[in-house]
Amino acid sequence: RATEAVGLNVERATYVFASTLPFFIAARLVTKLRGSGDRVQALPPLVARSLLAVTRLDEMLLARWNLPVGSSVVLCGRKALS
Repeated sequence: RATEAVGLNVERATYVFASTLPFFIAARLVTKLRGSGDRVQALPPLVARSLLAVTRLDEMLLARWNLPVGSSVVLCGRKALS
């Protein structure tokens, strides 16, 4: 593993934003089909608040388990003692 090669012991590795992954994939597909490239557009406030509320589900699950899928990866490592 790359982390171990630089002297880190992996404490935890998990995906995050699993609950919003379907929306993320849909947005990527729409962007690709429209050919709008990498333009980032602000979400309407109601949509942004709704997605933020949905991420609370991830927060609760992550307190107990690692998530099997998600749009981002989080890795926590600790410097190995010499």
